[in-house]
Amino acid sequence: MNVKDFGAVGDGVTDDTVAIQTAIDASSGKRLFFPPGTYRLTSGLTVSTAIALVLDPSATLDYSGVSAGTALGQRIAVTFSGVVGSDVDVTANIAARATTISLASTTGLAVNDWILVRSDDPYAPGGDSSQGTLGHIARIRTVDSSTQITTWEPSPFAYTESLNLRVTKVTMLEGASIEGGKIFCGGAGSVHSAVRFNYCDTPLCRGVSVDGAEDSGVSFANCVAPQVHNCDVVRSTSPGGAVGNTGYAIAVYGGVGGNASGNRLYNSRHAIAGGGFLGVVSLGFEFIGNDVFACGYASANTWAVDCHEPCYNWKFVGNTINGCHGGAVLRGPGTVFSSNTIRDTTADGVRVQQFLNNSIGLPRITVSDNLIENTGTFGIHALGHGYGTDKIINLVLSGNQVSGTGNHAIFLDYTFGATLSSNIVSNIGGSARHAVYIRNSERISISGGQYDSSLSTNGNCIAIENSSKVTINGTHLIGSTSATNQDGIRSFGSGTNNSIIVNGCYVGGFSRYAIYTTNSDRVILTSNDVRDVVGGTKILISGATTSVNANNIT
Repeated sequence: MNVKDFGAVGDGVTDDTVAIQTAIDASSGKRLFFPPGTYRLTSGLTVSTAIALVLDPSATLDYSGVSAGTALGQRIAVTFSGVVGSDVDVTANIAARATTISLASTTGLAVNDWILVRSDDPYAPGGDSSQGTLGHIARIRTVDSSTQITTWEPSPFAYTESLNLRVTKVTMLEGASIEGGKIFCGGAGSVHSAVRFNYCDTPLCRGVSVDGAEDSGVSFANCVAPQVHNCDVVRSTSPGGAVGNTGYAIAVYGGVGGNASGNRLYNSRHAIAGGGFLGVVSLGFEFIGNDVFACGYASANTWAVDCHEPCYNWKFVGNTINGCHGGAVLRGPGTVFSSNTIRDTTADGVRVQQFLNNSIGLPRITVSDNLIENTGTFGIHALGHGYGTDKIINLVLSGNQVSGTGNHAIFLDYTFGATLSSNIVSNIGGSARHAVYIRNSERISISGGQYDSSLSTNGNCIAIENSSKVTINGTHLIGSTSATNQDGIRSFGSGTNNSIIVNGCYVGGFSRYAIYTTNSDRVILTSNDVRDVVGGTKILISGATTSVNANNIT
């Protein structure tokens, strides 16, 4: 099928909206081709059946002249949508990993139907339901009776029946795709979006160039396995103010699975963002091998990557992030951020932080094998106790190379249970900059790796403040004998740091002490190799009621 067969002109002047919509309505189950040309739109196009929109590389959908929106999601150039049914009450709690669901009635439900499972349970135990609730997408395996179904997928969450627990049948739109060409939106002040997929099964956006979609470039709402590949998205800048903050080059609002790869994302508030939409958590999306440039804004303190709390088990692998305000903010449980390159940020390279209330803490985030260079502030920053939240828990930092940071290379604040292994830190300049700074934290384990603070004055390789249960094993710590007041490991604070264990480390080249503790108790220092330390007392344990200082070579 060809849009010109339905009267589309493509001269950039004629209003082609009606002709193209007519072509779409007549092309169910087919490919609809757009020859070279500029197709002027005066309203958005809607697709509700299986259609592949295929644009010639020289074809442009010009949406830029459409009036500005007054709300987010109001002005969209192309929308693909499935159908959402009515809610059915769930009559019993759903346990985590359960597959059976008790319903008031199974009338209208059939094998292989998609359903939304939702409740008013907060997205995490101890959280605030007004800031996000649980939900997931599942598929019916069997209809067991008039009041029970079994799903293929085990429930990822435990749900409470009394908290408005319900299921909703969804007819997912299959075979929805758009490929090639360009979509031109109105830019700043327009509140325009380019492509939105709502309730779609394996939707695809490939090889599309998007310019000026201020709200969002390519977005998915409650989709199964969404795909966006080899697209260029620029100038998704966010309307802000009373309209709201978006500015997403790629957005994933709820759903399950999917991935984005080979995309070039430039000058957007966030290159990729995700979270809950209508109470459905986004599970397992992957952002792999994308190039991100000049995203995030200092005025809004925003990052290129923003993985919100309702993003569970997302993966960011092999991406390049250059010249952005901040590299990545990781918030969702189970996030893996691995083998990425972050360079030349004005703020942190990677920040792990909660923004919504969650008294249990943000669990299981892994940051591994990343190259982080030339950040304006911290290289990796785990910041608990912010925005009304309490702590970051079970954080893994492994195999990262961090250099040229404007502040501490690795900073853990209100972090409970973190493992640091085989990281390499170098080229930290300025005054009072630490390779690793541990503050108000507990159960921190550091093993292996190399930490070089030789360029920092009044700084330390590892600084421990008001923290406890810190273990450092087999780590290589490097300083400079000419630096001012520089220590290899310093434990200090207004309270008492309890249980500091340093074993089998190489500590060399410091101007004051190799290991120095104040306000610390239960200090164990064994089998460390201490060299080239200017101070007469290379190891000084001050104020420790209980301590062991044995078998160290000084």
